Amino acid sequence: LISAHVLKSENKYDSVEELLWLCYEDSQKNVRRKYTSFYILHQIGKNYMAKKDYEQASIFLHLVKRSIDPNIFKKLYRSVTRTLEELRGAMANSYDLVADFSSNMIMEKQKGYIKIKNQFVLLDLLKLLLSHPGSVYSKESLIQEVWGEEYDPRVHDNKLYVTIKRLRELVEPDYKKPKYILRSKKGYYVQKNLKILLKP
Repeated sequence: LISAHVLKSENKYDSVEELLWLCYEDSQKNVRRKYTSFYILHQIGKNYMAKKDYEQASIFLHLVKRSIDPNIFKKLYRSVTRTLEELRGAMANSYDLVADFSSNMIMEKQKGYIKIKNQFVLLDLLKLLLSHPGSVYSKESLIQEVWGEEYDPRVHDNKLYVTIKRLRELVEPDYKKPKYILRSKKGYYVQKNLKILLKP
């Protein structure tokens, strides 16, 4: 583990990963080293963070956090929680928009965390648009996909405009000059060249 720390300071992340996995395998041979196993997984997550592989880092860090009892592993739990906060900050700086729909966590580069819980229509609409950046969705397809209804302009036009406006107010740095949710003659779409991390 000490050698792994030294190699990490030298930015030799692949060598660090190899050493940490050897340590992890060794820790699995001894039941008394359970704490060490979680500690090593935490270090593997931090190593992925250093490599800027934020998706892998997130997987390992969340695995550790879900696996340990915060009342027994208090120090490690606090440390993993801090690392996850650092990861969120790093991800926010690397992507224009981060959307984790499993936890309904949305983060925008300038605005930071966006509270969007229990607003299921907005979440469904955002998820649909973000899933296919650059794809244009007509009003008809949006009403059918999000609301599950057949499009009727008298019923749905205003509902759609209001919903798009609300979504823009939440996620756009300046909703009057949108850069995420755009409109064309054929419908609405998310700009393709933005850096978006989507976690279904």
